[in-house]
Amino acid sequence: MSAYSDYPPEAKRLPRVADANGPLLETLAALHPDLVLAWKDSIRPEEVERLAHLVPAVFVAQARTLEDVPRLLAAIGALAGVDTGAASRAYDARLAQLRRTYAGRRAVPVFLEIWERPLTTISGRHFMNEALATCGARNVFAALPGVESIAFSRSVPFGGFNFGQRFIVEGQPDPKPGAERTREVNGVSPAFFNTMDLPLIAGRGCWLTTTRD
Repeated sequence: MSAYSDYPPEAKRLPRVADANGPLLETLAALHPDLVLAWKDSIRPEEVERLAHLVPAVFVAQARTLEDVPRLLAAIGALAGVDTGAASRAYDARLAQLRRTYAGRRAVPVFLEIWERPLTTISGRHFMNEALATCGARNVFAALPGVESIAFSRSVPFGGFNFGQRFIVEGQPDPKPGAERTREVNGVSPAFFNTMDLPLIAGRGCWLTTTRD
């Protein structure tokens, strides 16, 4: 489980094999799992590739809507040899009941706080907004007007909160657990600097098609 997994309560008693920096590869390998479940939005492709050399099977899950939940439940159940039919039917019934209950009611405007430093919310098509709508609420920032360009940043620049990232040195052995090298990084999407109207002083831009050379 990851460092922040706390549901169901039994999850807290399981070995911690991931944190905000990604999977703890050596810890995972030492447990000799038959299957590793990973979330696509929180794992890098190179980490999936390394995991594939350490464990027999890796399943990378991705969900964008509430309807994706039973689909993933069935897929993971099949891999684990568990019948999830009853759980999927119960989920579908509960979701349908909530939608019937709040259909036609005036939506309650709410602010959805994702993080407090810096203050962060979400907009656009997102399963969190879908969940709010299902329960009769509306994210006041769900549809921001006048958007001309969109970019992504893991944290607001100079906001006082960056992510510690483990790294390895090419040609050197991986460090032992507890002795990993780390650095503070802030990842941004290729269009970030153009979106923020930040001029390039030196060097070159970085895009999805950019190569090392």
